[in-house]
Amino acid sequence: MARFIGTIEDYEKFIGPRIRNIVNTLAKSERNKKNGICEFCKKKSELQSAHKHGKGRKELIYEAMKKYDNGSYLDIDLEECETEIIELHKPLNQVFYFLCMECHRKYDSKSIVDENEESNNDFSVKKIEDNETTQKTTEIKPKYDIRHGGQIILLPDKETFRKNLLKRKKANWTITYENGKEEKGTWIASNFTESSNVISNIRGGYLRDWKNKKIMKAVFEVEI
Repeated sequence: MARFIGTIEDYEKFIGPRIRNIVNTLAKSERNKKNGICEFCKKKSELQSAHKHGKGRKELIYEAMKKYDNGSYLDIDLEECETEIIELHKPLNQVFYFLCMECHRKYDSKSIVDENEESNNDFSVKKIEDNETTQKTTEIKPKYDIRHGGQIILLPDKETFRKNLLKRKKANWTITYENGKEEKGTWIASNFTESSNVISNIRGGYLRDWKNKKIMKAVFEVEI
């Protein structure tokens, strides 16, 4: 069973190209059924696959990853997650438009055909939310930054940290603040048991009131 452990940015960098190729191959079969006829202008052309607004590739990837969110990083079963991403792209005609290059460009510039009107060579224009190529600053990402309680880093990884904490019942911590200041200390975890949640304990303790304290990051490690 192949696993990936890292941030969403790491996933996009190392696994993202494979997912993109899989999605493109998936869309190609449905695109070929259109016989080169653009869904918007109805002209015959070489078609491209355009994710519908609100169903962008990254949005569907983030949706699939919710269950793998460990607070500061992702711990992913790669095969399982890949299957979930593929399933979120189905049915294909509800996720993609198949457009000529010009219509694809217009769609990506906040224009869309009103499905209640007849399609012609022009677009019936209305404002919609930024699409995948322009909404990078507004995309909802998993909870890995200060806005959601700071970064929690468990060394060397979550499973090993939990195992060591159960054994040693204490861990060293380093908290970093927005101004660059660091504080160090020791977490005495005498009440930590098999049923305890590591992230919940940290968020409810050391990261409580993180916003007012301006906490940026918290690193925990058990000495062995």
